[in-house]
Parts: sequence; structure tokens; C-alpha cells
Amino acid sequence: IYRSANYQIQVVEGSNYNSTSINLIHDGTNAYMTEYGTLNQPIGVATFSADINSDKIRLLGYPGTASTTTFKVIYSAVKL
Repeated sequence: IYRSANYQIQVVEGSNYNSTSINLIHDGTNAYMTEYGTLNQPIGVATFSADINSDKIRLLGYPGTASTTTFKVIYSAVKL
């Protein structure tokens, strides 16, 4: 089980591009995240949230449209 993680995310939808970083941590009950360094060209194409499911922390990504959206992720995580 991981306590915290850092994500570097690239999202592409057509000719719209998004790059963002997210830090994520949990206390066993609640998940907390902060998104920073976000670049949108020309518009944002995704939003993010976090939760805990079956004792595991999750980062959830939601595309902004029904169009094909590609998420690419690099992450590092630290165990309890």
C-alpha cells in the first residue's frame, strides 16, 4: 500500500494538449491531491480527482469531451 504519489500527466484530444503534475496523499480514510504546473494548449481537456477504493488510493482522470482522449502517465509512489 502506498501513502503518497507524484504524477506527471500528458493528455491529448485532437489538437488540444494538456500537461500537468499532481501530488497525492491519503490518511487511510481520505485522499488529498493538489494539481500544479498545468499547461493547456489551447484549452484544458481533462479534470482529475482522487479517492480510496478497497484500501487503495486512486487518481481518476475524466476527459472533457466524448472525443478520443489519450492519457499518458509517469508516476512515482512511496509505500507506507
